[in-house]
Amino acid sequence: MDLHTLSPTLGVSLYNEQVFSDVLDVREFEHYRWFHLSSPAVQSLMNTAAPAQILLPVPQSMLLFMLWKKSPLRVLNLGLGGGVFERFFNSHSTIDVVSVEQSQSIINMAKQYFALPEKTTVVNQSAQQYLKTQNEDNDVMLIDIYENKSVSSCLFHKNFYRDMNKNVTDNGVVFINLIVDSKKILLELLGVVGDIFQYSALVEFSDYKNLVLILSRSPIPDKEQLVRLNNQGDNVANINFDAFIDSLHYLTTK
Repeated sequence: MDLHTLSPTLGVSLYNEQVFSDVLDVREFEHYRWFHLSSPAVQSLMNTAAPAQILLPVPQSMLLFMLWKKSPLRVLNLGLGGGVFERFFNSHSTIDVVSVEQSQSIINMAKQYFALPEKTTVVNQSAQQYLKTQNEDNDVMLIDIYENKSVSSCLFHKNFYRDMNKNVTDNGVVFINLIVDSKKILLELLGVVGDIFQYSALVEFSDYKNLVLILSRSPIPDKEQLVRLNNQGDNVANINFDAFIDSLHYLTTK
């Protein structure tokens, strides 16, 4: 099945609810289950026959760290969505995940319709508030947060990155899923990161508007290293990262 054909009119609606200013619609067709938030865009997708499988390119690319970061790992996931990372990491006993989600409705949906593992630790709080009040040694931070279908305003505030910085280890890495409408907005966002994270890179997608921003205070492996790791048995994620490595752009460092 072509995943690009998934739409708010395909299949049957399993659940529908008003969440803040959006309409949450959980849909199913054959063995695929997904949800929309007042938009044709698929927010999260699950294969009900193989729930741990990651089907969409954007979350797949956010697992690039598994090529060079070795277990045990502590992962902080800001933005639960359909629990795609939580299901994936459930079979990795040496990866500990804490998830943060500000909407209780989204948490309830993930538990009821998206096979959220029972052992998952979910904090019902905004990403901003959580980072502000915590001081943790996370090895990896995954961020997928939006406001009214656009980039969350906190991503344009330097304090958010300062709080992010104090919640990752010196060798920690951050992956942020972005939808940026213009180069000007992207440059503004990158300017806010400033001198907090010395190393950064972007993953681009040919079929999606998304960008994945990678931030770190330690060097990000170059393409040659990543290709070697991807093809020499170090790919414990079992995902073909070739296309993501090829579309990786390293940004200027200080």
